[in-house]
Amino acid sequence: MRISKIKLDFLDTNCYIIETQKLSFIIDPGSDFEKINNFLLSNNIIPNFIINTHCHFDHIGAVIPLIEFYNIPFYIHEKEEEILNDSSKNLSSFFNGNELSFKT
Repeated sequence: MRISKIKLDFLDTNCYIIETQKLSFIIDPGSDFEKINNFLLSNNIIPNFIINTHCHFDHIGAVIPLIEFYNIPFYIHEKEEEILNDSSKNLSSFFNGNELSFKT
């Protein structure tokens, strides 16, 4: 198993790339799709899914572009769904001016 850490955005949010012999996945892709994607491409990693620890804006910012680029599923705990779907609860409307709202 290999674990790689990528520091993202102005809050230095940690994003992790986990690789095993059978699969690879991303934990907390907070922002900066380009930085995450460049890491994946340069290391020949094709992620199988995304998982988030929670759904504040600094942890979900790059989820949608990664889902679209790799056509992969995104997993969160069911109790986070309300936060994920409400930009005032995931704080994106207050901090980055880029309201993040997922409609699941």
